[in-house]
Amino acid sequence: MLEAKFQDLTPYLSGDAVLEYPNLAALKPESWRTAVVNGKIWGAPIPSTPFGQVMVGSHATWEKVGGLNATDAEEFFDKLKQLSDPGKKQYALEPAYVNVLHMITEWLGAPNSWAVNEDRTLTHLYETDQYTAGLEYAAKLFAAGVFYPDVNVTNIKAKIANGSIGAMVTSGPRDVGTFRALDPNLEIDILVPFSFDGTITPTYDMGYGTVGFTAFKKTDEKRIKEQLALVNWLSAPFGTTEYLQKNFGTEGKDFTFDADGNPILTEEGLKNVPGVQSALNIMSAPERVNFNPGFPRDTKYTHETEIKLLEFAWRNPTNGTFSDTNAKVGPKITKIVRDKTIDIITGRAKVSEHADVLKRWKAEGGDKMREEYQAQLDPQAPVFKLQPIK
Repeated sequence: MLEAKFQDLTPYLSGDAVLEYPNLAALKPESWRTAVVNGKIWGAPIPSTPFGQVMVGSHATWEKVGGLNATDAEEFFDKLKQLSDPGKKQYALEPAYVNVLHMITEWLGAPNSWAVNEDRTLTHLYETDQYTAGLEYAAKLFAAGVFYPDVNVTNIKAKIANGSIGAMVTSGPRDVGTFRALDPNLEIDILVPFSFDGTITPTYDMGYGTVGFTAFKKTDEKRIKEQLALVNWLSAPFGTTEYLQKNFGTEGKDFTFDADGNPILTEEGLKNVPGVQSALNIMSAPERVNFNPGFPRDTKYTHETEIKLLEFAWRNPTNGTFSDTNAKVGPKITKIVRDKTIDIITGRAKVSEHADVLKRWKAEGGDKMREEYQAQLDPQAPVFKLQPIK
């Protein structure tokens, strides 16, 4: 598809040619990973924080049960039960079952998608005892009634703010600042992965460091350069006039500066800016920074939490490599597993049925994906040792 429909940007963005677009040139090598396919540059990167998903909740809600933390899964289950009261329409967890399961498998010490074995072969998360144990625990949570009952709920952050939902899974630690738009006095806590049984060392899945890239359809050179100039502007780094305008709008209308020089969105800005900012940043963006204007507590707390997460963080060892099979059938066979996963968690299927759907996943592309990733595996990728579960 790229070869047939989109512009090869290698002549414009490789070597010294990229210096014509200094904001793009300033992006880290890691941010270009998804934009490079078969040795060619196909678009402008969209950098993101390299930190992966975390569970967050209101400090006011969780302090009732000793905080958003636990020494093991049993203690966490007790806290979830205490925070759930259907009669008062209060529930401990959002109904994003797959995201919650992701958190659980981290407590069980599961790999970040793929584990590198001693013999340099790969084992997928779906094939591990950790995934099966996570299914069992998630099903236990559902049976206990701790999930919000409406899977179509859309205003989860608002329900976190008002206490009707205790916790949700967000894209990363730095998302805590987004809750301030709902309530400037709302303090959000981040759950640091804990040991499922008191003996297992938990894991934390790092993200990719980029959410993709913006490709240009084939056209004349003048138009390509115009578009590159546009994404170069959109990639202006933190601290620049362009960054301020894109992310905060017009001074006096959308934002004002506080006594410390921080741009603070006005009431009108809170209506006008976030949607436009989000749309622009999904086309192209600079390297992300940890910045919460007017709320230094959020910045400091997030930074301190990220340091803790790095102590047991793992990257997906296949990052930066390409599987043709994954591109063709990966989403399809993943959906097959996830549909069964949701059925198991919600009690419509038994945990034992995961074995059958796993066989189908492997036969319809999983094993082929493994072979393709193994052929390109970074020789420096660390071995991941799966830990026994009590």
